[in-house]
Amino acid sequence: MAYRVGVVGAVGFAGAELVRLLASHPFFELGVITSNADAGEPFSNVYPAYKGVTDLTFAAHDDSGLAECDAVFLAVPHTAAMAMAPGLLAKGVSVFDLSADYRLSSAAAYERWYGVQHSSAWLLETRAFGLPELFPAELDNAAALPPTVKAHRDR
Repeated sequence: MAYRVGVVGAVGFAGAELVRLLASHPFFELGVITSNADAGEPFSNVYPAYKGVTDLTFAAHDDSGLAECDAVFLAVPHTAAMAMAPGLLAKGVSVFDLSADYRLSSAAAYERWYGVQHSSAWLLETRAFGLPELFPAELDNAAALPPTVKAHRDR
């Protein structure tokens, strides 16, 4: 069974690499890629070197297709992820944030380092830092882990 995934911010370096990796992964079906600036543009037009990786066209970040994904990767700048994650989680979508928005466990520390108030600080209690090799206990507290991550955690 393949997990349907989306990449928000697929036009940036991290997002484009995620698209490349996920498109050829046997456990994932890449369903949605987004870029507000390049909405409507095919991925291969923006990244000619990745021609043949996917035929998907960029959608806008608010695309309703994201809610149909099993998991969404947020490859967007800090503050953008915290605006999107609560809505996706409320729809049952697992969220993997590549920004700094859920990296720290304390809203006070986030505000100190990034100079802005965290708008979804309640989620910091259920986030996990994505290095299970170094922080395996954090996965026990993470909300909405997909089955593949749970299986890795329970090994």
